[in-house]
Amino acid sequence: MALPTPLHRPHIGFFGGTFDPFHIGHLMLVNELFAHAKVEKLLLCPAFKAPLRREKALFKACDRLAMVQAVASEHSRLEVLDYEIRRKRVCYTYETIQEVRRLYPTLPVLMLIGADQFNRLAQWKFLDRLLPVVHMLVFLRDRSTHPVPPKVRHLSYSVMKNPLVPVSSTEIRERIAKHQSVLGLVPQTVLDYLQTKDLPSCIPSP
Repeated sequence: MALPTPLHRPHIGFFGGTFDPFHIGHLMLVNELFAHAKVEKLLLCPAFKAPLRREKALFKACDRLAMVQAVASEHSRLEVLDYEIRRKRVCYTYETIQEVRRLYPTLPVLMLIGADQFNRLAQWKFLDRLLPVVHMLVFLRDRSTHPVPPKVRHLSYSVMKNPLVPVSSTEIRERIAKHQSVLGLVPQTVLDYLQTKDLPSCIPSP
């Protein structure tokens, strides 16, 4: 990934999503970010309910948060931001980023975002307030979706030349519905949590 000048200085990273559940693809992106950008810490922020997501989450917010916390506990540069879960409502990215800036006032914000969401930026609330305060790092989900920058003001972004994520949360949820194992598709800490809490009970042991 060729880094433009803004990414050569330290940032605070932000990676939000439903994480339903957090899987190895997410972890791959996290590792790619740390390998190529100056990020002091990466905040993982599970959404209580994503504004543009129509599908109901399979896992409850408290369990999605706990799974992300389990992953972060094994990585010193990962931190969980529970801002949106604590509010128990839809939170728009702008207000969450305001909380990030309150917690880390001296560091610019580097926001990790998928190409699919990047292409929908024009639909986001408070976009005119968000864009001036973040640099977006866009990752590719598949070969068919390429970043198409919207015609908006103050957009600052880079494209991550990441390996394609080999798994999706949708695939994992479908495997769970079919009583198929998700071993190897989620981090071991997530698998342990699912099995310990029996969430859902159809997840087989490895």
